[in-house]
Amino acid sequence: MLKGMNIQRALLTVNPFSRPGKKLSGVKAIVIHWVANAGSTVKQNRDYFESLKTQSLNDASAR
Repeated sequence: MLKGMNIQRALLTVNPFSRPGKKLSGVKAIVIHWVANAGSTVKQNRDYFESLKTQSLNDASAR
């Protein structure tokens, strides 16, 4: 770990909308991308995807 860097693990809860919970056979690469939400934080983006778990599979407006 880089000196002074604080890395925190905040995995999403397994759910059908944003984390299906399928086992990986292996990791081939790591992708880092820009989410284009100017002014938002990493935690805010993570919390948005975590909030998707409260949707209903029967809701036509589910994301």
